Amino acid sequence: MELREIEAFVRAYECGSFTVAAQKLFMSRQAFSKTVGRLESEIGTLFEREARGLRPTQLGSSIYPHAKRMLEEQASISREARRCATELVGAITLAAEAGAMLTLPVGVLGRYRRARPGIEVVSTVLPADAARAWFLAGEVNALIASPLQPSDAAEDGFVDGAFCATVRYERVLRGRLSIVYARAGLDLPVCEDAICPDDVRGGKRDDAWDEARMGCERLDGARTSAVPQDRAADPVALLDGHRVYGVSPRNRVEREIVPYLARRGVSIELAYDCADTALATEAMEAGLGGVIVEATGAHRKFGDATHVVIDLTGDDAPAWEVGVTYQAADASAPVARDLAAFMRAELAQGA
Repeated sequence: MELREIEAFVRAYECGSFTVAAQKLFMSRQAFSKTVGRLESEIGTLFEREARGLRPTQLGSSIYPHAKRMLEEQASISREARRCATELVGAITLAAEAGAMLTLPVGVLGRYRRARPGIEVVSTVLPADAARAWFLAGEVNALIASPLQPSDAAEDGFVDGAFCATVRYERVLRGRLSIVYARAGLDLPVCEDAICPDDVRGGKRDDAWDEARMGCERLDGARTSAVPQDRAADPVALLDGHRVYGVSPRNRVEREIVPYLARRGVSIELAYDCADTALATEAMEAGLGGVIVEATGAHRKFGDATHVVIDLTGDDAPAWEVGVTYQAADASAPVARDLAAFMRAELAQGA
């Protein structure tokens, strides 16, 4: 018994005519009749041939539902085979840097899991150094973070270069840094006119005005209406003499902030005593300094009325990246590349 014979029987049963059924299967009537005949010779007569067409025998009527299900199962098997041939299957374990995840669309890993049911994804969000350490130690297949630097591997004992030689990186997102201060912690005058841009209007109260330091006189009344022109023209100049909290002293992009500002005559203290993102944010809220934000729009959780956001602009501004780092020879490499492509597509759609 062959599947082709079962199909011919089902089509003849449904059409009531060998001629019509043969046309549906793109067969000659003679070849179709022989196909059904081979099945009948094996299991018994299935049709009574009459002048007006075919009439199923009791055997034919009894086996038709089973034969129909056989064809449906065969179609289902074919569909699944095609899906497996085109759909990615596998598994991947991820270490995701907490700061990097803030730059990506919220819930992107959950949507990836739903879009790729054939892939098992296990992810852990960690501080920057811990996420890199997990990947370099082989605890996870891939890393969602900024690109690894040679120093990352060297400091973790992979000095022979064998590990790094096979590491691959898929960029997902690139952007510029911002520095966020609580208004109470950034020593700014209160401005009422266009000399001081709206996004750097501060919260220095009138009763704490220091005429010598600010370089302009305090006007009568509760507020001042001017700041020095050189400070108003470049919001970055407002950072001079302030503390900024970074996440890791091994973060290349963060280290570039100090020389970037120095070229503009601005000096800051880059501190790492609150290396955890949550602790740095807490210190910022307490007025102890600013925090580096690596996500365009990530500062939205800080209210405009209580926070100041200063973007680092210019061709020489430190640029950050987020991507997927993985081992090229690992079985999960196709999944890592697919995940990076999925994230890029979500960002392109404005998710």
